[in-house]
Amino acid sequence: MNVKKSIASLKESREELERAQRNYEDATRPILKDLKDLETVYRVFLRCVSKQPGNIEREQFLFIAQVFFCPDHLFGGKFPNGFRRELAHVTGICPTVISDICKRSLFRFELYYKQEIENLFPLIIEELREKGVSFVAEARKIVLGG
Repeated sequence: MNVKKSIASLKESREELERAQRNYEDATRPILKDLKDLETVYRVFLRCVSKQPGNIEREQFLFIAQVFFCPDHLFGGKFPNGFRRELAHVTGICPTVISDICKRSLFRFELYYKQEIENLFPLIIEELREKGVSFVAEARKIVLGG
């Protein structure tokens, strides 16, 4: 066993792990934190889809809300305190249903409505900026799994 190679390999692995951790933290940093902005995001979303929301639009909004407020939840993290309650208040969707929809939202995004969300996201960002909503992190383009 070559001790020098082992130490070099461990050091390299540690650096890769730290780099991956920084990338993960950047990718899962919320764009918005103030839950009061959730209602504004919902109103803007409804204007952008320009129709009464059905099940698909509700799923799309719940995905967008997670991207804005808790992207870590898409990968197994937890909702921020009060997030589910505020989502229920704003959308009229039962909290239990919200949890069920959000559990599968990343899968459904990639499978069914990725292009629609990627088209909606910049429109929503632009209108939120016009309304003076303060972003915590840079509003990034959604490119999940691709």
